[in-house]
Amino acid sequence: MDKRKTLYLIDGSSYIFRAFFGVRQQLSTSKGFPTNALYGFINMIQKVIRDEKPDYLVVAFDSPEKTFRHELYTEYKANRDAPPEELAQQFPFFEPLVEAYGLSSLRRPGFEADDIIGTLAKKGEQAGLEVSIVSGDKDMMQLISPNVHMLDTMKNKKFVDADVIEKFGVGPGQVIEVMGLMGDSSDHIPGVAGVGPKTAAELIQKFGSIKSLYERIDEVEKKKVKEKLERDKDNALMSRELVTININMDIEFKLDDMKLRKFDNAQLRKMFEEFEFTSFIDGLEDAVSEPGKVDTLVVDRPVVDRSEYETILTEESLDRLLKNLVKKKTFAFDMETTSKRPVWARAVGISFSFEEGKACYLPLTHRYLGVPSQLGLEIVFERLKPILENEHIKKCGHNIKYDLIVLANEGV
Repeated sequence: MDKRKTLYLIDGSSYIFRAFFGVRQQLSTSKGFPTNALYGFINMIQKVIRDEKPDYLVVAFDSPEKTFRHELYTEYKANRDAPPEELAQQFPFFEPLVEAYGLSSLRRPGFEADDIIGTLAKKGEQAGLEVSIVSGDKDMMQLISPNVHMLDTMKNKKFVDADVIEKFGVGPGQVIEVMGLMGDSSDHIPGVAGVGPKTAAELIQKFGSIKSLYERIDEVEKKKVKEKLERDKDNALMSRELVTININMDIEFKLDDMKLRKFDNAQLRKMFEEFEFTSFIDGLEDAVSEPGKVDTLVVDRPVVDRSEYETILTEESLDRLLKNLVKKKTFAFDMETTSKRPVWARAVGISFSFEEGKACYLPLTHRYLGVPSQLGLEIVFERLKPILENEHIKKCGHNIKYDLIVLANEGV
């Protein structure tokens, strides 16, 4: 049997925010123009092309206009702050970068990148392709099928049916049912107040769907849960609609348009010079402009084994980290914060390494599209404080005086 050709669908808008918050250095040009999101975005795009070698690829972007979801619920994403000014200044350059790399991109007024990806994923699967959705957004898990999977390049993790069941307690086809009940605070989707992921999963496991649940509401055994469901029925039905990705957009599906084209080396050079990306400019010197050939654009770097890098998102993984920090007696740490000025800064996340080749990142207050559930700030520092204040456990770091001031802001 011939191997299926591959279609990679990149959640461009999510990548931009993840690049901005993921590149910890405050990168900027000599004129002060911020470039950290652009730098991270380029590296992410190159990684997908170089490591995955897709046959077809599309980068989808959100539209700045209100979507059909805002028409359904005016408070949709109303809790989102405006993007940081340092990020907003970089917005105009992402799509030109994608074009210079010879890649296709799409955005549609009134729709989100999720809807574009959902529609193309369905069409790609129907066309006999193996589809990879490049994103870390849990909402995308509803799109997973035997020939559609999710790829989170920042975690080097591929998500299939079994991972959806582990995350939501149900398969991909019922993700919208669970999310409709539990809501999504990151998108300001209400769901049923007081019904969390566990209860939502148990209800859908039993009733199959929100519609069936309300048709058989008298079968709900717990009185308080039943009262909550009856009180917030309209919110549950609306939330289900809000979390449902549109897979039937009117988008023409032309594989020829999705092929990787030759790089526009002249345009890339112009942009790299403007952003003062010296390493990328050096990589262009001997580059051969071949479709999808990225390795010629990347300066050789030592291979880093990230197989034992971890993101701390659960109490179990936090417990394991704390035990290692105490056991090793010496560790390095670094902080992601809200400001360059330490007296104003608050913690966004902390990275740790206690052994060569092993490292982890503990996100605390990240806010971006598709952000995973994070452990509570107060709980984390309550657990970390005895270790950080223990003078018998050595701490190492770069510019550690800055971090110590930020820790003091957090009560350590």
